[in-house]
Amino acid sequence: MIGQPKDVELGILGPLEVRVAGRTLPVPGARQRALLAALLLRRGHVVPVDRLVDEVFGEDPPREARNALQTYVTRLRQALGPAAAVVATRAPGYVLEIPGDAVDAERFAALLGQARVTEAPSAALALLDRALGLWRGPAYAEFASTFARGEALRLQELRLAAEEDRAVLLLRLDRVAEATAALEAIAAREPWRERVVELLVTALAQAGRTANALDALAGYRDRLRDELGLDPSPKLRRLEEQVLRGTLAPVPSGHDRRVRAARPTSFVGRERELGRVREAIAAAPLVTLVGPGGVGKTRLAQEVADLHDPVWWVDLAPLRDHGAVPYAVADAVGIDVLPGTLLPDALRQWARSAHGLLVLDNCEHLLAAAAELAGELLATASGLSLLATSRERL
Repeated sequence: MIGQPKDVELGILGPLEVRVAGRTLPVPGARQRALLAALLLRRGHVVPVDRLVDEVFGEDPPREARNALQTYVTRLRQALGPAAAVVATRAPGYVLEIPGDAVDAERFAALLGQARVTEAPSAALALLDRALGLWRGPAYAEFASTFARGEALRLQELRLAAEEDRAVLLLRLDRVAEATAALEAIAAREPWRERVVELLVTALAQAGRTANALDALAGYRDRLRDELGLDPSPKLRRLEEQVLRGTLAPVPSGHDRRVRAARPTSFVGRERELGRVREAIAAAPLVTLVGPGGVGKTRLAQEVADLHDPVWWVDLAPLRDHGAVPYAVADAVGIDVLPGTLLPDALRQWARSAHGLLVLDNCEHLLAAAAELAGELLATASGLSLLATSRERL
């Protein structure tokens, strides 16, 4: 029956969200939302009225705060409609009675735990992708700087750990370019995380980018000394020695600058489309192959790419973070970003002298990032053409 706990889902990995029987219910009013978030923080436990007053009203409670809180409980139950019963009255306060798997944060933690005990890298990676796919923004978004700050920070740390674990699995699967792009995006957001630096240096070295690996280490060391007065850990110093000695063996990059994807079928009956794409590329610097999944956009792009030289191919499908797109392109085109140079500047400088075809495959889930980067590159390019495949226009 609708309204029972099994029908209710709460989301706090982003803005507070309530779903009942698959339908999103709006929870209007900042006080009601704060009340629901405060109860969710202690799901299954009675939260005393005085604690709820502190968290819902902050430092400026009304004169009749307990009566006002009861009013907001009534309004919250009205907003929840058929799910009103999940907010139960239990002396000396209230309790949110829903199972753990109804909360996205608890599902995330469970998937992360499963991934860490799964031996097969591909299966563990699939679990982490499911876990990270639950995130819609910062945890407890509107309450992350007040009463939910501690829990928001804990969940953010788990999210970063999951992203790091994912990069480790990509390296184990020899998907080095994807791991590098993901780690560079994390490092840009979280420059003090030693594990990210360690993994990034390892990925760069394994991709044969020794100079970049050493630059990443040097940049981290300089930040530690200049801003915190600290030295790198012995583990990072040993890693630097390994990079210098070349004991981290290079492995092939996941992004070949020529298109070498498997083509199990012959290309028959698409000559008309191939001709139209060639004409479009000759007439405009940006062309997007648009269509639903499985119609052959990538296959057609491969045939088009075979008619160009040079070609740089970037598969965006494995990427989850919008910030990873520029790093994936930089890796594909072989840009070595010098210390003190911003990546967007390096990409624009490359585009000014590039003559060839850049292919961005599978753009639909990173559409805004891909479109922004395409615009920046083509604004300065003269001999560069860009071909994208997507379920929507770039």
